[in-house]
Amino acid sequence: MQTDVKVTRDGQHGRNASGGSYWQWLDKAYLALQAASQVPRARLLWHRVIFSGQLQAGGRSGFSAGYTHYLCFTTGDTDEALDRGAFPDVIRKGLSTWTSGSGAHAVQLACSYLKAQGIQTVVDPFC
Repeated sequence: MQTDVKVTRDGQHGRNASGGSYWQWLDKAYLALQAASQVPRARLLWHRVIFSGQLQAGGRSGFSAGYTHYLCFTTGDTDEALDRGAFPDVIRKGLSTWTSGSGAHAVQLACSYLKAQGIQTVVDPFC
């Protein structure tokens, strides 16, 4: 999921925007954290970063960030083992059918983690 995008003053973002400036930075990770704070017993289990691997020299590109936040929340009541579901903090995106998609490599790592935990329900608020 694309979690960070620059928004123009008139509310346009990404490819819909024109011109060379933006009004605000919209961080969907912040929105997800705020929403989770309203859900009883919800807590953040982990936070990873997916790197698109497409940054040019200079480190910034257009209206979209070159990375995506990857957040995992739970409402479960069991402690998380420190070594369970270990995968890198920074993940390469991998192949993707959509420019703003998470990428096959990142999704495979997350699904492996969820399967190992016996998770049967996944909610992606931006899908």
